[in-house]
Amino acid sequence: MVERVAVDVGGTFTDVLAYEKGEFFALKVPTTKPPELGVLKAVSSLGFEAESFYHATTIATNAILTGKHGKVCLITTKGFRDVLEIGRQNRPELYNLFFKRPKPLVERELRFGVTERTESNGFVSTPLDTEEVKRIARELCARIDGFVVSFINSHLNPSNELLAKKVIQSVCNSAQVTLSCEVDREEKEYERTSTAVVCAVLKPVVVQYFKSLSSLKRMFVMQSNGGYTTTEKAAEYPHMIVESGPAAGAVAVSHFSVLLGVKKALGFDMGGTTAKASTVVDGKLSVTDEYEVGGKTSMGRLIKGSGYPVRFPFVDLVEVSSGGGTIIWKDKGGALRVGPESAEAHPGPACYSKGGSRPTITDANLILGRLPQEIAAGIKLDKELAKAALSSLEGDPVENALKAIELANNQMAKAIRIVTVERAQDPADFVIFAFGGAGPLHVAEIMEELGIKKAIVPNYPGLFSALGLLLSDFRRDFVQAYLGGDVEQQFEALEKSALSELERFSQIVFERKVDMRYKGQSYTLSIPYSKNVLQSFHDVFEERYGYSLRQNEVEIVNLRLSAIGVTSKPVFKKHEKVKEQPKALAKRSVVFKTEEVTASLYKRETLKAGQVVYGPCVIHAMDSTILVPPNFFVEVDEYLNLVLSVA
Repeated sequence: MVERVAVDVGGTFTDVLAYEKGEFFALKVPTTKPPELGVLKAVSSLGFEAESFYHATTIATNAILTGKHGKVCLITTKGFRDVLEIGRQNRPELYNLFFKRPKPLVERELRFGVTERTESNGFVSTPLDTEEVKRIARELCARIDGFVVSFINSHLNPSNELLAKKVIQSVCNSAQVTLSCEVDREEKEYERTSTAVVCAVLKPVVVQYFKSLSSLKRMFVMQSNGGYTTTEKAAEYPHMIVESGPAAGAVAVSHFSVLLGVKKALGFDMGGTTAKASTVVDGKLSVTDEYEVGGKTSMGRLIKGSGYPVRFPFVDLVEVSSGGGTIIWKDKGGALRVGPESAEAHPGPACYSKGGSRPTITDANLILGRLPQEIAAGIKLDKELAKAALSSLEGDPVENALKAIELANNQMAKAIRIVTVERAQDPADFVIFAFGGAGPLHVAEIMEELGIKKAIVPNYPGLFSALGLLLSDFRRDFVQAYLGGDVEQQFEALEKSALSELERFSQIVFERKVDMRYKGQSYTLSIPYSKNVLQSFHDVFEERYGYSLRQNEVEIVNLRLSAIGVTSKPVFKKHEKVKEQPKALAKRSVVFKTEEVTASLYKRETLKAGQVVYGPCVIHAMDSTILVPPNFFVEVDEYLNLVLSVA
């Protein structure tokens, strides 16, 4: 029996990583439909029983994207029936006269306004008409999967919502009732209602998913905030796991940046379907408090108003559709394009010999000599099929491959610029951690484009997100509207309520933040709480916007508490550095930019700490391939990470 097993389900591969007393056991298999079948098969293939399982999943996001989610009813304050359709009236595509807002997750005939009112100071001026709620519950009890109750100003006083839940369950005793005051206790009724609705429609899907994995005992789930929680809590509040998978990779970057003494770290995660960029400064993840699930992106930027708002702490990631399985195509004008469509695991790239005929980034890398004949999960690659697929685009297949990779690299470099340059950071000041199955294959060319001098390819780069699961801590986030009074006392009360969920942890860390703004403004900044919090707010505001209004009155809007149960982490062995240098196993022709050169081939498993290899070369591993261009070299550090540098 091993201590713990991590299972990360991606769009193309399902990754399994087991840990026991300093040893790791890795497995990579194609993702299945439905994904839970692949999870169970992968865990069984590993051949170990485990004390606990840690899981990252895309089940919640996929349910929203495909529309295969639960059917719910919305009960709100009279006059607010159409709040989901009205939204914020922002137009995501300013000059698109035919733009359509995303279809509401609750159709209009299942949205009801009832008599009740809570004022902006929390005073209940109109009691809830319980007979109206009873009538709605009786009519819909057998027709829907659950009820959502979201009343105006319920974040200040939830009494009417709590009463509505009691009334609904008196009529439908087994009904799933989601209250906005329990899901998102903040102002702004549209975002709060949207969060509650997303939570409610995901419940039946996530509950069924975890039920199908019930044979995996003591299973925990990665949340969007970079911490794990229990399956029971995730099933109750499934909006917390919308960005489950991508968060795990950022957690691993955070851990290794501290271990290796890297002050500014970039996470570059290129998998089979997408590529993601994130930043870690001083070991701290960058976190945002709002996300739009199912939203559209443009060059890595999330288009506001194109998805369904969810308020919960999310690891701040920028995602673009550049992965190994991203499809290469030509538009009507004959211009080469990359993405957003992906070949996924089935049928996969043309070279997988599984029936796919459209060219992908993997096919492009293969005909350029950058990939071996066999990759993760024992998949054999057919170079002739890849060449035929790229030839279908007209023109020379090698030129098409080079242009496609350049386009993909440009997209990924753009994502990195968004998380650095557009947040007042210079990417050249960062060390980039390259992971995902395809990240180490593309990182050198991205470094050249951005002026980055050093990259780190960790052990198991293709399973790095699974490793992040093993490195994460238990986390629970609380938010509470501030109505005045002693801030310290209110934080202490929140901490006291949080302790009930963290009793089993010997080390508990509380992180306090307050949402602040200048009086009269609509949006807030989240500031770590301290005695100098007012000064900190002015400083952060000036850094963000280029000016401050230090003479203006400042108000606190929300109190935020992150309760963290610190978990024991895997121990990474240090290795003594050797003096002898490695010998290449073979040679192969590889195309770099427009030049075909003879590159040395190495197996990663044979490289030892202290050894240095110079480009041009290709380093093959069981889960990834590392491309080292002519002007780069790689040094193996004491943890067996590959440190890629410009010569």
